[in-house]
Amino acid sequence: MKSTRSNHFDLMNSLIGISHQEESIPIYPSGSHLQPASVGKPVNLDQLLLLQSIDDFVSEQLRPHLQDPSILWPAGFKETLIKTRANLINLARAKPRSAKTLGKLALALDEERDLAELLQMYRFALLQT
Repeated sequence: MKSTRSNHFDLMNSLIGISHQEESIPIYPSGSHLQPASVGKPVNLDQLLLLQSIDDFVSEQLRPHLQDPSILWPAGFKETLIKTRANLINLARAKPRSAKTLGKLALALDEERDLAELLQMYRFALLQT
């Protein structure tokens, strides 16, 4: 049977050894970084907001990279649509074998243009009411 006194004695020796160690000098931040006691450490929002989740990664990979962001404005979109349709028609004339497919693409762009014009009419109608 073990004596509890020896364990107690070892513990006391350890505590005595700790209490007799030299005190270390505390390290304080420089004066320019001291915060008032009532203010906690400021949260670094950049680190919190820039954390990427898997959804952010997938969204970034699927998002189209625009060379000219002006196509996001209605006038820029309309101009790009007209230029692209003209290029498709010219390409269809130059390549008769692909003319059918390119013609279908031009028709799809015509439908898109018609939808954009319809949206514009609805917008003006809503503004007038």
